[in-house]
Amino acid sequence: MSKGEKFFLPSAFHIHYDGIDAEHEELVRIVNGLFAAKHTDGHRPDSLEPFIRLLGIHFENEERHMAALAYPGLAWHRDHHAECLARARELALECERRGGIDDEIIDRCFEEVVHEVARADLKFGEFVEGREDSGGD
Repeated sequence: MSKGEKFFLPSAFHIHYDGIDAEHEELVRIVNGLFAAKHTDGHRPDSLEPFIRLLGIHFENEERHMAALAYPGLAWHRDHHAECLARARELALECERRGGIDDEIIDRCFEEVVHEVARADLKFGEFVEGREDSGGD
């Protein structure tokens, strides 16, 4: 975490698998960028589109990894991803109603989406670690 950044994921949320942590950190970087734009640059961001676009890419990548590894929690995870994406889109609509992104929206992007996504991925991380401990592929 760089100085002045409000949001971060604890290292305990890292699953150490094929770029997933980097994608989570990029989502955090976007949320911190929204916060900085509002509080440092002095303008109110008006769109969550880059955040939503990256979220969708992350979900596609992650589901592809899960399918390749025959992860047994894939169906639940797909549903969870759909719920998180729907929540992010609801936040985008709220931004439109409010005329831009405010602190509450920024906090909710992190807590209800990024943090929730990374927390849910811990089960996949445990699965990957178990495969590696047993000799894996």
